[in-house]
Amino acid sequence: CDAAIRSHPHHPLWEKNMRRPKPAVELSILALGILLGSTSANAKQWVCSNQAAEISCGKTGCNVAEGFTPMSVGLDTKGKMSVCAYSGCWEGKARKIVKTGSYTTFYSNRLKWSQNEGTGPSYIDASVTIDRRQSYATMLAAGYAHPMTCKLN
Repeated sequence: CDAAIRSHPHHPLWEKNMRRPKPAVELSILALGILLGSTSANAKQWVCSNQAAEISCGKTGCNVAEGFTPMSVGLDTKGKMSVCAYSGCWEGKARKIVKTGSYTTFYSNRLKWSQNEGTGPSYIDASVTIDRRQSYATMLAAGYAHPMTCKLN
């Protein structure tokens, strides 16, 4: 399983210029790959990850983590969304997709936790804005505000 993920040529976490994620995130990446693999043949698929920073925010401000396990986000042009963290993913359909200039924003107010077990909330709201020209994004979900790098598959 681990070797199959590492050999996948389209996954940005294994490109030469990016560090390999910690083993705890590999299950989430596999789940993200399965989710994206099941999308329509006509849908373009974005895969994004927060390799540079993990930023958690609340009413009193934001904090940047010293060491962290990157999260992954999967989006397709048909509206399928997946936000993966640590031991599983929140999945569902974008309620709204808005294109403005080089940006595409995906909104969902009900992504469901995909694992039977886990410590995260059962449902989350999520917003991801991708700059299609520069292949980067910002993600707001589950108390996180992440800058992300992306790849279009």
